Amino acid sequence: MQEIIETYLEKYLPRKDIIHRLPVSLPISKVWPELQKARKDKSESLPLLSIDGKPFWWVLTESISSQADEVISLARREIVFDRPEYEEAFREAVLDEAVYSSVIEGAFTTKKEAREFIHEGRSPKNKSELTCRQMLTAAKAYSCSQAVARSFILRPKPKRFPA
Repeated sequence: MQEIIETYLEKYLPRKDIIHRLPVSLPISKVWPELQKARKDKSESLPLLSIDGKPFWWVLTESISSQADEVISLARREIVFDRPEYEEAFREAVLDEAVYSSVIEGAFTTKKEAREFIHEGRSPKNKSELTCRQMLTAAKAYSCSQAVARSFILRPKPKRFPA
């Protein structure tokens, strides 16, 4: 029984899913109270109350912990998109943003059409292309402003020397 409790402490499943995974000789009525007690013993309470006034609680499993570590590790990396291999992906992302924002604003254009008139460098021939061109200009300006802002935010503060 202890092995089953440990399994479902880590493999955090609801009661209805555990019922179907138990050996026939071990009824849920015996396992569930033990499992709930083990979960509560290992749990942390949150400063939130349920409708009946009881605090919410949760169990930090090894699986959740390792996934959270992966997310944190990704968040801590300094992501730099100024390498040549990112340039095309960045241009496509900006074009996507411009086209889809234009469509939301009522423009009738496709990404293919937008790419063609932008790469050809020709003037927009209708309101839809003009909207797309304006959205592209705005998206490029925004991405540049974000890059400038990041450079100021990420720059270390200069050391001040006593006068």
